[in-house]
Amino acid sequence: MKKENAPHQTLELIGGRIRQMRKERGITLNTLAKASDITIAYLSQIERNLAEPSLPVLRRIARELKTEVSIFFVDEVHSDVLITRADEEKLSDISAIRYRFMMPSKLAGGLLTELSVMIAYVESLSEEEAETIVHEGVEFALVLEGEVCYLIDGEEYHLFEGDSIYLDRNVPHKVFNMSSGLAKCLAAIEIV
Repeated sequence: MKKENAPHQTLELIGGRIRQMRKERGITLNTLAKASDITIAYLSQIERNLAEPSLPVLRRIARELKTEVSIFFVDEVHSDVLITRADEEKLSDISAIRYRFMMPSKLAGGLLTELSVMIAYVESLSEEEAETIVHEGVEFALVLEGEVCYLIDGEEYHLFEGDSIYLDRNVPHKVFNMSSGLAKCLAAIEIV
């Protein structure tokens, strides 16, 4: 039986990870709030799991913490060997894409991982509804099921089952699924 994160569990993970990363970097609540263009009170609520931030807010916070949004959804593990069992998956929704994170952001001894690996389930979505994404690290995606479209610099790249795409650092792009079914991709994003 699959376990999905309840909304409050996801919030606790997000708020706790933001607080932890902010403190590790020696950034004050005030500094991060101003740099992320949100109020101190709102950031405090996010960190205390009293408010659920939108994807654009999470992106601004991630940019200021010099990380990827996906890091906020992944726990730390206390082992140098990682096995992710299908019945222990962690699912998180961001916009019309549901992510199953395959690895943590930290390993034993506080070592940071160099990749964020996930399965992305892309709901039917039009180009206009999709949000623009930019990663500081490179991105690789392989379509496992269905069809997805990447919009990059005004050009559409339609990918079908078995097709893959590699994006260099800082390439603005949109990912959407114009078909009626769910698309499934394996994605890896370098953590910079």
